[in-house]
Amino acid sequence: MNPTIKITSVSIVKTRKTPHKKAKPAYRLSLSFSDGTKGVADLAKLVKEEPFTPLAAPKMFAKAQLERGAIEWPCDVGLAPEALYALAHGLPLPKTGEEVRANELAMSLSELRKLLGMQQTKVASLLKITQGAVSHL
Repeated sequence: MNPTIKITSVSIVKTRKTPHKKAKPAYRLSLSFSDGTKGVADLAKLVKEEPFTPLAAPKMFAKAQLERGAIEWPCDVGLAPEALYALAHGLPLPKTGEEVRANELAMSLSELRKLLGMQQTKVASLLKITQGAVSHL
């Protein structure tokens, strides 16, 4: 896949300590993307699966680096921007270029709707489709 979206910044989301519980690693990345959107990708489930298990070590996870629009770790593990974009925005993980473009379009429409201050019901009315159809865009 040839990504059109790139990651422009990354930071590790730190764990918060609570008075009664021991802090657990968060395995979350705060990300900014080239389309202007931002989000947090939760990788807690991913670090339990191969080839991502080296990232389960909090010190290794904290070494995430931005390289050429993607995230890489020194243990030769990396994540494509398309996957992180989907995780950060609650979209399905893409398996094809068409699914990547669908995710990008869905976010673009959502951001445009928010910028215009329009609720889904108003967009649905203008497009003469159901609100449910708008929510799936």
